[in-house]
Amino acid sequence: MSLYSNLSDKELHRRIKELEAKGYTGVTNPILHALNCEQTDRLSDNELLSLIRSRAAAGKPMAKLVAAARRRGLSF
Repeated sequence: MSLYSNLSDKELHRRIKELEAKGYTGVTNPILHALNCEQTDRLSDNELLSLIRSRAAAGKPMAKLVAAARRRGLSF
């Protein structure tokens, strides 16, 4: 169980956006990293791969999705 597993999806998203607005990244802030991991861990493998593909096609950032896929050993 994650330290942040008790948060709702909405609260999790809000906390991530607050830290990102302050200029933090998952690399520079361990709390943001943990929140990002919790958020992506809630996605199924199919959801994760679909998001990677759609964000890549749209030219949008996808680093935390790619990191989550690698942690799971998924190919994309």
